[in-house]
Amino acid sequence: MEPSLRQIRYFVAAANAGQISKAAMDINVSQSAITTAIKQLEEIVGASLFDRHSGGVALTYEGNLFLDHARHIIESVEEAIRIPRRIRQDVSGSINLAVSYTVAGYFLPSHMARFSRAFPNVQINLSEADRTTIEESLITGGFDIAVMLTSNIINQEELSHEKLMSSRRRLWVDVHHKFLKQQSVSLRI
Repeated sequence: MEPSLRQIRYFVAAANAGQISKAAMDINVSQSAITTAIKQLEEIVGASLFDRHSGGVALTYEGNLFLDHARHIIESVEEAIRIPRRIRQDVSGSINLAVSYTVAGYFLPSHMARFSRAFPNVQINLSEADRTTIEESLITGGFDIAVMLTSNIINQEELSHEKLMSSRRRLWVDVHHKFLKQQSVSLRI
Protein backbone atom coordinates (compact mmCIF):
# COMPACT_ATOMS: atom_id res chain seq x y z
CA MET A 1 0.00 0.00 0.00
CA GLU A 2 1.29 3.45 -0.96
CA PRO A 3 0.96 6.51 1.28
CA SER A 4 -1.32 9.24 0.00
CA LEU A 5 -0.47 12.90 -0.25
CA ARG A 6 -3.35 13.56 2.17
CA GLN A 7 -1.77 11.30 4.80
CA ILE A 8 1.57 13.04 4.37
CA ARG A 9 -0.05 16.50 4.64
CA TYR A 10 -1.90 15.50 7.81
CA PHE A 11 1.28 14.06 9.30
CA VAL A 12 3.22 17.29 8.61
CA ALA A 13 0.39 19.38 10.07
CA ALA A 14 0.43 17.32 13.27
CA ALA A 15 4.23 17.50 13.49
CA ASN A 16 4.16 21.28 13.03
CA ALA A 17 1.37 21.80 15.56
CA GLY A 18 2.48 19.29 18.18
CA GLN A 19 -1.18 18.48 18.82
CA ILE A 20 -3.74 16.61 16.74
CA SER A 21 -6.51 19.05 17.76
CA LYS A 22 -4.45 22.11 16.74
CA ALA A 23 -3.43 20.47 13.47
CA ALA A 24 -7.10 19.75 12.74
CA MET A 25 -7.97 23.40 13.29
CA ASP A 26 -4.97 24.60 11.25
CA ILE A 27 -5.95 22.63 8.15
CA ASN A 28 -9.73 22.61 8.76
CA VAL A 29 -10.37 18.87 9.05
CA SER A 30 -11.59 16.66 11.87
CA GLN A 31 -9.27 15.26 14.52
CA SER A 32 -10.38 11.75 13.65
CA ALA A 33 -9.36 12.30 10.01
CA ILE A 34 -5.84 13.23 11.10
CA THR A 35 -5.63 10.42 13.65
CA THR A 36 -6.78 7.85 11.09
CA ALA A 37 -4.41 9.14 8.42
CA ILE A 38 -1.44 9.03 10.81
CA LYS A 39 -2.27 5.50 11.97
CA GLN A 40 -2.51 4.34 8.34
CA LEU A 41 0.78 6.06 7.54
CA GLU A 42 2.46 4.41 10.54
CA GLU A 43 1.23 1.02 9.30
CA ILE A 44 2.64 1.70 5.83
CA VAL A 45 5.98 2.94 7.20
CA GLY A 46 6.14 0.17 9.78
CA ALA A 47 7.14 2.44 12.64
CA SER A 48 5.55 4.73 15.17
CA LEU A 49 5.97 8.33 13.97
CA PHE A 50 4.70 10.03 17.13
CA ASP A 51 4.85 9.50 20.85
CA ARG A 52 1.45 10.43 22.25
CA HIS A 53 1.27 12.24 25.61
CA SER A 54 -1.26 14.30 27.54
CA GLY A 55 -0.02 17.57 26.00
CA GLY A 56 -0.16 16.34 22.41
CA VAL A 57 2.28 14.47 20.22
CA ALA A 58 6.05 14.45 19.82
CA LEU A 59 7.96 13.02 16.90
CA THR A 60 9.82 9.77 17.45
CA TYR A 61 13.27 9.30 15.96
CA GLU A 62 11.66 7.63 12.94
CA GLY A 63 9.10 10.44 12.80
CA ASN A 64 11.86 13.06 12.58
CA LEU A 65 13.50 11.18 9.73
CA PHE A 66 10.17 10.83 7.94
CA LEU A 67 9.27 14.51 8.48
CA ASP A 68 12.24 15.79 6.49
CA HIS A 69 11.23 13.69 3.50
CA ALA A 70 7.53 14.46 3.93
CA ARG A 71 8.20 18.20 3.75
CA HIS A 72 10.23 17.73 0.58
CA ILE A 73 7.40 15.69 -0.95
CA ILE A 74 4.84 18.40 -0.24
CA GLU A 75 7.16 21.16 -1.47
CA SER A 76 7.88 19.21 -4.66
CA VAL A 77 4.20 18.61 -5.38
CA GLU A 78 3.34 22.27 -4.74
CA GLU A 79 6.16 23.40 -7.01
CA ALA A 80 5.10 20.93 -9.72
CA ILE A 81 1.60 22.40 -9.64
CA ARG A 82 2.86 26.00 -9.81
CA ILE A 83 5.33 25.56 -12.67
CA PRO A 84 2.83 25.04 -15.52
CA ARG A 85 0.74 27.99 -14.33
CA ARG A 86 3.29 30.72 -14.85
CA ILE A 87 5.40 32.15 -17.62
CA ARG A 88 8.95 32.60 -16.39
CA GLN A 89 9.82 35.52 -18.62
CA ASP A 90 7.04 37.60 -17.08
CA VAL A 91 8.63 37.44 -13.63
CA SER A 92 11.66 39.71 -13.42
CA GLY A 93 13.14 42.45 -11.27
CA SER A 94 14.93 42.58 -7.97
CA ILE A 95 14.04 42.13 -4.34
CA ASN A 96 15.85 43.22 -1.19
CA LEU A 97 15.68 40.24 1.15
CA ALA A 98 16.83 40.38 4.76
CA VAL A 99 17.48 37.28 6.85
CA SER A 100 18.47 36.76 10.45
CA TYR A 101 21.71 34.91 11.11
CA THR A 102 19.95 31.75 12.30
CA VAL A 103 17.71 31.58 9.26
CA ALA A 104 20.59 32.19 6.85
CA GLY A 105 22.43 29.10 7.97
CA TYR A 106 19.68 26.60 8.62
CA PHE A 107 16.64 27.48 6.57
CA LEU A 108 17.46 29.61 3.56
CA PRO A 109 19.93 27.80 1.26
CA SER A 110 17.57 25.19 -0.21
CA HIS A 111 14.76 27.73 -0.59
CA MET A 112 17.05 30.25 -2.31
CA ALA A 113 18.20 27.62 -4.78
CA ARG A 114 14.63 26.59 -5.55
CA PHE A 115 13.52 30.22 -5.93
CA SER A 116 16.42 30.98 -8.27
CA ARG A 117 15.53 27.98 -10.45
CA ALA A 118 11.88 28.98 -10.55
CA PHE A 119 12.53 32.70 -11.16
CA PRO A 120 15.88 33.05 -12.95
CA ASN A 121 15.11 36.65 -13.97
CA VAL A 122 14.71 37.88 -10.39
CA GLN A 123 17.79 39.39 -8.73
CA ILE A 124 17.87 38.74 -4.98
CA ASN A 125 19.83 41.27 -2.93
CA LEU A 126 20.44 39.31 0.26
CA SER A 127 21.41 40.92 3.57
CA GLU A 128 22.07 39.22 6.90
CA ALA A 129 21.20 41.35 9.92
CA ASP A 130 19.98 41.20 13.49
CA ARG A 131 16.25 41.29 14.26
CA THR A 132 16.19 44.96 15.32
CA THR A 133 17.89 46.14 12.12
CA ILE A 134 15.61 43.99 9.99
CA GLU A 135 12.46 45.32 11.66
CA GLU A 136 13.55 48.96 11.32
CA SER A 137 14.57 48.51 7.68
CA LEU A 138 11.30 46.78 6.79
CA ILE A 139 9.36 49.71 8.24
CA THR A 140 11.51 52.35 6.52
CA GLY A 141 11.63 50.53 3.18
CA GLY A 142 15.25 49.41 3.25
CA PHE A 143 14.19 45.78 2.84
CA ASP A 144 11.26 44.51 0.79
CA ILE A 145 10.82 41.28 2.71
CA ALA A 146 12.52 39.32 5.47
CA VAL A 147 12.78 35.75 6.68
CA MET A 148 13.39 35.51 10.41
CA LEU A 149 12.16 34.07 13.66
CA THR A 150 8.87 35.71 14.60
CA SER A 151 8.58 34.77 18.26
CA ASN A 152 10.24 37.98 19.42
CA ILE A 153 9.04 40.63 16.94
CA ILE A 154 8.75 43.99 18.69
CA ASN A 155 6.88 45.99 16.03
CA GLN A 156 3.86 43.67 15.80
CA GLU A 157 1.51 46.49 14.75
CA GLU A 158 3.75 47.84 11.97
CA LEU A 159 4.77 44.53 10.40
CA SER A 160 2.73 41.86 8.72
CA HIS A 161 4.10 38.33 8.90
CA GLU A 162 3.25 34.81 7.85
CA LYS A 163 4.54 31.63 9.43
CA LEU A 164 6.53 29.56 6.94
CA MET A 165 7.32 26.76 9.35
CA SER A 166 7.49 25.85 13.01
CA SER A 167 10.36 24.09 14.63
CA ARG A 168 10.28 22.32 17.97
CA ARG A 169 13.22 22.63 20.32
CA ARG A 170 15.48 19.61 20.37
CA LEU A 171 18.04 18.31 22.82
CA TRP A 172 21.33 17.18 21.31
CA VAL A 173 23.50 14.77 23.29
CA ASP A 174 26.41 12.43 22.74
CA VAL A 175 25.41 8.96 21.46
CA HIS A 176 26.48 7.44 24.79
CA HIS A 177 24.75 9.99 27.03
CA LYS A 178 22.71 8.70 29.97
CA PHE A 179 19.57 10.53 28.73
CA LEU A 180 19.32 8.11 25.80
CA LYS A 181 18.64 5.25 28.19
CA GLN A 182 15.68 7.08 29.75
CA GLN A 183 12.12 6.81 28.47
CA SER A 184 11.66 10.61 28.63
CA VAL A 185 13.61 13.71 29.62
CA SER A 186 12.22 16.95 31.07
CA LEU A 187 13.56 20.35 32.04
CA ARG A 188 12.48 19.90 35.65
CA ILE A 189 15.28 20.01 38.22
